[in-house]
This record gives sequence, C-alpha cells and structure tokens, in this order.
Amino acid sequence: MNTISNMIAPVEMTPELEETFGEIKQALDAPFTPNFFTVWGASPESLKGIWPVMNHILTSGNVGRRLKEMIFVAISSLKSCHYCEKAHHAFCLSIGVTPEQIDDLITNYTTDTDDPSEKAAIDYAVKLAKDANSGTQEDFDHL
Repeated sequence: MNTISNMIAPVEMTPELEETFGEIKQALDAPFTPNFFTVWGASPESLKGIWPVMNHILTSGNVGRRLKEMIFVAISSLKSCHYCEKAHHAFCLSIGVTPEQIDDLITNYTTDTDDPSEKAAIDYAVKLAKDANSGTQEDFDHL
C-alpha cells in the first residue's frame, strides 16, 4: 500500500464538478477538496457514484466523525498507507484530536481518550484490520 498514483493531467473543472467539490468541502468541513476526491474528479460520473457513499461513511451513523478519523489514522499507519495517514491526520487535527493522541495512533495504533469506549473501538478496529477473523463476541461486547 505504499504506492500513490499521480494524476497525469489536471482535472478539467466544470460547473458540475465545482459544485460537487463544494459539497465535499462543506460536508467534510474542509478548506480544500481532498486529493482522493480530486482524482475521482477525472471521471465525474464515477465521482457522482462514490461521493454519496463516502459521505455516508464519513458523516452518518452512530459512530462520530472524530472516532472514525482516529480509527482511519491508526489503520492507515498500521497498513503503511502514508497518504491516508496524512489526510486523516489533518482531519483529526481539524476536529479536536490532540497532536499527542494522533502521534500515539500512528506509533502504537491506539490512544487514551476521555471516553474508554473510543479506545475500545479503536483497538477493536485495529485488531480486525490485522486479522479480519480475529474478532470475538467478547471484543464486541466490550464496545
């Protein structure tokens, strides 16, 4: 997972693409369009398909954005995906995760938080990222 693709040519900005990028920035509370979505912009039809899915994953559900981003940092570091690690590191900082917690997630794939259930969720996600078949009912009950 150490390879990062480079775009061959800049994305041709159309009004439709500009609108989608604006939606992405607004939904993610980001001052820029993350490169992940910019790359998809080379195929606007694909972006129109993937953005709603990613938006749902990132901003919906019972698990808050802060916890999701911390899990993304830990797993990105575990899997040596430096691009994802850096992107989610930036989002963690923007939503109040401390630099010390982020460093702990990068180095140890876990961190202490004010909420013990956050640590349990991070640890469980990392355990599953290491071995998808390793989760137990006891792990799940601990959440």
